[in-house]
Amino acid sequence: MGAIEDEGLDIGKKLKQEKLFQENQKKIEALKKEHKQQEQEEIKNKPVSQRSFIILFLAIIFLVTIGVRLYVASMPLTDTWAEEVVTQNLQRQVANAVYETYPTLSDAKKQELIDAGLLQAVGAEQNKEAIESLSETFKQSYKDPQGTSYLYEIDPYYFYDLATDEMLQWDVMARPLLPFLERHVYTISKIFLPGISFVGVIAYIPLVVTLLCALLLFYLGKILMNEKVGFVAALFFVLHPILLEFSIIGFTDTNMLNIFFIIASGLLFVLFCKEFSNNSKSIGKLFFFVLGIIFCLYLFRYTWSAWYIGVILILAPLLIGGMYKAGAVLFSWKIQQPKTKKYFVAGTLIFLLVGISAMLFLFQTVPETTETYL
Repeated sequence: MGAIEDEGLDIGKKLKQEKLFQENQKKIEALKKEHKQQEQEEIKNKPVSQRSFIILFLAIIFLVTIGVRLYVASMPLTDTWAEEVVTQNLQRQVANAVYETYPTLSDAKKQELIDAGLLQAVGAEQNKEAIESLSETFKQSYKDPQGTSYLYEIDPYYFYDLATDEMLQWDVMARPLLPFLERHVYTISKIFLPGISFVGVIAYIPLVVTLLCALLLFYLGKILMNEKVGFVAALFFVLHPILLEFSIIGFTDTNMLNIFFIIASGLLFVLFCKEFSNNSKSIGKLFFFVLGIIFCLYLFRYTWSAWYIGVILILAPLLIGGMYKAGAVLFSWKIQQPKTKKYFVAGTLIFLLVGISAMLFLFQTVPETTETYL
């Protein structure tokens, strides 16, 4: 009888625990729904001025990015070259005329007449037209017969040759992502602009990638701090001299793609950490962010031989955070629960296994890949 009563009590306890568990789950679901409703209401009730500021910030970033790079693409330096050439010719003509007309004047007086005559000659309408014409001639020397500017440097033509090669294979050694991107972008562009040339399309890829990087940086700054921080970060990014050199129209190399994948994987990592620290974390979102990071790093392999830098940038904060947590557990080891100790030992073993495997892979493949690519 005692055994039967104990069994009945155990069943009763289990039923109560199950009922309590179901009630708690319902409360959690209700809290999640309430939280989502509050977020939606906050978005709806968000001040219009704040949303207007975001639109204004993005508009400024896009206009500055496009404007600066279009200005560089217009080759303004040719105006300076043309003005120097025309001015030198005019100076020689004016000097000869002064020396022939006033041979007895002093050198200082002759120089005054030369300067005055040169200033008048440069301001003449016909000479202004000559400067503009010569500047246009200089610009045409940097364009093909169809009027499309040539690509800059040697590497863009290497990827151009790959993009026009019908036998191109998806081989990591060839860094084929940019050539495949060029080919497909040109195919799509021909639908809307049938007469456009291949170089005329791929020359603008760095500009488009720069805009995407600026957008991601703005969003990253907004997540970490606020819209103003995101605006300043994106603005500094698009105006940085080195990045400007990498992203000018016509410099279709992998540099901006490399930066894009680093920023994109970093943004996804920040979103993952933010969602993971949330009490009502979504497994679906976490899984999506992890897949996004893996996808970015996978594509990164096909643009740069040192793609593993992206992995290091993600693993470094994880390693630091893990060491901090491990130190906290070790310092209070005696008072830790047995379950926590088991998790700690298992996590340490998994980390060491994965870390050693990753290091062996990098040490075996990275030098060979880098040497082959360089």
